[in-house]
Amino acid sequence: MKAYEINFRDCRTYLDIYEQIIDDMGFPSWCGKNPDAIWDMLSSHIRTPAIIYIKGLDELPKALDKHKYVILEIFGRLHEWYKEIGEYVEVKSV
Repeated sequence: MKAYEINFRDCRTYLDIYEQIIDDMGFPSWCGKNPDAIWDMLSSHIRTPAIIYIKGLDELPKALDKHKYVILEIFGRLHEWYKEIGEYVEVKSV
């Protein structure tokens, strides 16, 4: 099983959030820095079965709450999306 870890502890801007996901997931540099692009990559460019560990999301600055909730929504539906296509991906906050 492939394990990924995304650590948001040093993110201070919304672009930092998307850059952190791109870097930690090993997505190509041309990946867009927005929710749709991240969903597209997460739903098609990861090796399965996989587990994704998320760290530091609760440590984001309060000004980034809107973006934090978008990220939580994306990762929240990822497990079910892969389950529907017969693959296994689990997301855990640590």
